[in-house]
Amino acid sequence: MEGLSCLIRKACDHGMFDGVFDGVTFPNGGPNISHLLYADDAMVMGEWSEFNFRALKRILRIFHLCSSLRINLNKSCLFGIGKSMEEVTLYASGLGCKPGTTPFKYLGILVGANMNRISNWDPVVEVFGKRLSRWKASVLSMVGRVILIKSRWNKYPATVVEVEELIECHHMVSSVRLNGNEDMWVWNQRSDGEYSVKEARKWLKGNEPREDSYVYSWCKWIPNKCNIFMWKASLDRLPTQSALRRQNVQVGDGLCVFCGETEESVDHLFSGCRVACGVWIALAKWCKIP
Repeated sequence: MEGLSCLIRKACDHGMFDGVFDGVTFPNGGPNISHLLYADDAMVMGEWSEFNFRALKRILRIFHLCSSLRINLNKSCLFGIGKSMEEVTLYASGLGCKPGTTPFKYLGILVGANMNRISNWDPVVEVFGKRLSRWKASVLSMVGRVILIKSRWNKYPATVVEVEELIECHHMVSSVRLNGNEDMWVWNQRSDGEYSVKEARKWLKGNEPREDSYVYSWCKWIPNKCNIFMWKASLDRLPTQSALRRQNVQVGDGLCVFCGETEESVDHLFSGCRVACGVWIALAKWCKIP
């Protein structure tokens, strides 16, 4: 829809399509509005003229050729403000859409009606009422639920649904004792009610550590890549031949590439292989470790 918006905007600004597309200009130096877009809904507004209808047809045609997207004219309507129904029907047949009458609904709101009348807001109030009826005030505190009950049941319930909702809300708040203090969050895993990331992690993993659990201690004075390498080695996540064979990756006979005596694993490479043991002994002598 961004492409359609750019086409209409350029038609209004730069004189494309044999001239500009005349949008609706508000008085007293107000803006010029040619279209409104919301998701896949589009409303194009302009002056009622043969020139504008020809320009709009060209815009829709170019939009289809450039994007392979086509406006569904069978679901589209043409509305004429202050125009006769015969004239609206004539131009609607030229565009290939249906003629419409005002007021009409757009995104749930009446367009073209006198919104100063309270009755014209009834559809909007009805939509909010249906959504609130399914919303069981799950995000409200107990005080908010009490206020909601007082504001909604300011009269006796008239239907079975209202009676059931009243009974349900009564059960929820009957055991609550309210006081004058402000609402606050309390972490129930500590006696003082204070929340911390450490306590949340302890609660998620359990207070008692597993017997086979091992926590690798990262060294701060060596490069991070060395820490990551040793961390992966402690978890047996290095691509040794034994680890690859467990993942059904065939890499030869699976024996150590240095000594060729036993299976190549993390423990063997770093502590069991005689070549690795010779490296460790040489490092110990160089560091003068007895």
